[in-house]
Amino acid sequence: MGCVPQRHHQNHSMYLRPLQPRTKPKPPSLNDAFSSRTRWKLLGAIFALFLVLKLIEVVREPQAWHWFFRMNGIPVPQETLAEDIPDPRLPFQPEAELPDGTFVVRGEKPIIEPNLVSTEVDTEAASAASDDDPLPRVWREAWRDIYRYLEFHERSTLYRALKSGRDGTVLPEEFRKNLQDTIAHLDRGWSAYQAEATAALTTVPDEEKPLWLDLLRRTGNRWQAETQADLLTIAEGKTLDEDSRAALKNFQALLDMNLLREVEDDTVWRANETEISFRLFEQVQEVARGKQTPPEVQPVSYLQLFKQSQEYRGKWVSISGVAREAWHVRSSKNWLGIDGYYVFVIKPNDVNSPFFVYTLELPPGFPPVKDKDIDGERTPLNDPMEFTGLYLKRWAYVGQDGTYTAPLLIAKAGSWTAPPKPFGGMGESTIAWMPQIIGWMLTTLFLGAALFWYFRPRPAPRYELPDQLGPEIQSLDAVPVPEQLRQLEQRHQAE
Repeated sequence: MGCVPQRHHQNHSMYLRPLQPRTKPKPPSLNDAFSSRTRWKLLGAIFALFLVLKLIEVVREPQAWHWFFRMNGIPVPQETLAEDIPDPRLPFQPEAELPDGTFVVRGEKPIIEPNLVSTEVDTEAASAASDDDPLPRVWREAWRDIYRYLEFHERSTLYRALKSGRDGTVLPEEFRKNLQDTIAHLDRGWSAYQAEATAALTTVPDEEKPLWLDLLRRTGNRWQAETQADLLTIAEGKTLDEDSRAALKNFQALLDMNLLREVEDDTVWRANETEISFRLFEQVQEVARGKQTPPEVQPVSYLQLFKQSQEYRGKWVSISGVAREAWHVRSSKNWLGIDGYYVFVIKPNDVNSPFFVYTLELPPGFPPVKDKDIDGERTPLNDPMEFTGLYLKRWAYVGQDGTYTAPLLIAKAGSWTAPPKPFGGMGESTIAWMPQIIGWMLTTLFLGAALFWYFRPRPAPRYELPDQLGPEIQSLDAVPVPEQLRQLEQRHQAE
């Protein structure tokens, strides 16, 4: 037997090469894991997450379920049409002018304003005379002008003395000297007022001058014989009798009425509104302590207070809504002895614009509220609450994209019912966020499971023998190698 030709050996060698060991596939690279298709899937997952969060925010509002109640015939609260909702942004307002017919001293100080719309604080004390006698009207307008002579610290001293006189208590000795100085300043103011008013009578017809001169004389006598005498008694460290206390209450109501008329809507906190603000705080305190008869309170809506601010100023009202934020602030030094108060932001049930409420206390059992002056933060809330108090003004505040206005109420404390506690140690306000927390957790679990399934480890592919030897093996029959060699040798001999 001869040797197998080299050409045949070369032809058979490609079929007899050893099998390659099976190797594990390479793990996917970073580029493969974040391919274009994968990026789109991740973007879709993020978009779905934000969509779910937005859906949770929408469905938690009561208005989102009104259609369901209507479909089942259940009545829902009356909705406010969009065209009825006022714009809370602070508009530009030109300076108001005095009405026609105003009697002016030095061209700027009205003595009597015709068609005067009075704001009631104590109607029984404020309306003391008939329409035929102009003296109470001149007395009220004179005090409106003279009160402006006082410095801000003198106004606080006057209100402190009036509180001591009305309560029948002795004024502390450290404030008596200040009260004496304030009384002297008021007396000089009365003298200046009468001199200016007498000089202004040159424009009045001669037949009316005796009437005006008599009114000026009577108002001056009333100051000296009634109000000044009572204030001097208080400055001496004495208490007033019942008649003097009743007269002082009427005088207090007169000052309150004038100060409420000086309150301006669509403005921030003004210095001229300091004393009347603390006076409203005092009134809600007295009602809460039982010193005053609880007034008849009328529930009002956001639109009523916003559109009819002047009509409701200084009156008792009741509002309700969902408390969104609250914080505590320190108060400036005042004659009422208030160290600070709480500020609540209340979302009404009919509109999205808020109420602002100043309260002296928190409801019993209410969770702690952060102090803005110390912590620099506010406490987020989501609690239904109701407040009863005195309405002050349409207050201007700074929002995220501009200056807005909102009704401002002064109250003693709000009404609040603690929700059930499903978990011990968790605050009531935190429980209100439980639906959102559960929704976020479920959404996170769903997205995590989806990403784990997509990037899960897959088993290595199995390679069969034909895949390793190449396509040439497909043309050969399944014959053992020795038999193939024998057949080749026989074929060679035959040639």
